[in-house]
Amino acid sequence: MNERPAESSTRRTIEQIVAGLVIVLVGPTLTWFIGKLADADLPVGWYFGGIVVVALFATVIYGPWRRVIWGSIALWRPLTTKRTLEKAHAHGRAELQSELDAEAEQNRHRPLIRPQWLILPGSERYEWVLFNAAEGSTAEHVSITPGSGFFAGSALDWDSVHGGEKGIFRGRRNEQGQTFGVRFSVEWTDIYGERQPATVDIAGEEAF
Repeated sequence: MNERPAESSTRRTIEQIVAGLVIVLVGPTLTWFIGKLADADLPVGWYFGGIVVVALFATVIYGPWRRVIWGSIALWRPLTTKRTLEKAHAHGRAELQSELDAEAEQNRHRPLIRPQWLILPGSERYEWVLFNAAEGSTAEHVSITPGSGFFAGSALDWDSVHGGEKGIFRGRRNEQGQTFGVRFSVEWTDIYGERQPATVDIAGEEAF
């Protein structure tokens, strides 16, 4: 609803009275302050601050300046509102995800070094070694499953067996395994997070 003429006139009168009081009270103070600045040998920053103080008081006294200056300052709110912060966080997450996707895509075009598996007798009785002979290869979550000619005596899985590393396990071959050998199935997760299979044979007496 528009303000009525009588109310508008009364408001302007009050504003003029307040402005007059401000001039009467603040005017001498500003005159004294400006005189002190002129007489004192102060750093440049003090004079700049004095100019800012005088300008601020001028905006309080003079209505049009007050509306323009303080109205503009009200619009210059810092970017700390909840909505703005949420947008900034979402933008940051999107940029991070984009970088991760670009890195993953770049990795997919790199030549993949495939592990080369060997199963060898260990230094102790019933000890066996799963060895990855491919230097630079990556193998996570490695597991082996022996054929029917082998009895396992320990766990047959490892968090990782990268190139040049080994995993130790225990077990023994039965008569069938001694004679005809044992085939092991090996599975691991490659650098791209995909499961890969392979087979490794232990030769039996029939092979010689």
